[in-house]
Amino acid sequence: MLAELEKFTFSWTLPLRWSDIDELRHVNNAKYLTFFEDARINYSRAVSEWDWTTEGFLVAAAHINYRRPLFLRDEPTVYVRTSKIGTKSFDMEYIIVSKSGELIADGTTVQVCIDMATFKPVAMPAHHRERTIAYEKVI
Repeated sequence: MLAELEKFTFSWTLPLRWSDIDELRHVNNAKYLTFFEDARINYSRAVSEWDWTTEGFLVAAAHINYRRPLFLRDEPTVYVRTSKIGTKSFDMEYIIVSKSGELIADGTTVQVCIDMATFKPVAMPAHHRERTIAYEKVI
């Protein structure tokens, strides 16, 4: 799995908070979707500024593989990439790695592009498609 990191152009250092830790002394599993979301927003800012007043996307599906517990001392990094672009949706992949290089978790989400006025699905805006393809080099 870690050999796959070469496919990722974007990474984001994940700032863990004390409140992310549960009674079992590791990051609560529910936090991982928030980590994916934070990484996805930072990725979106780096790749293509979305005008959230008119165009956006919603997460339609999410999948997480928990590989090992994440602890406060792990100082993780989230790797994010767009792996597939459809007409109205796109898939993203995530890998969370500790500072020592251990695989913590990986997962995917499917986003559906929407018109922010109607919340109806729309085609992915051409400028976002073009910028994402250029950024990722290979999709």
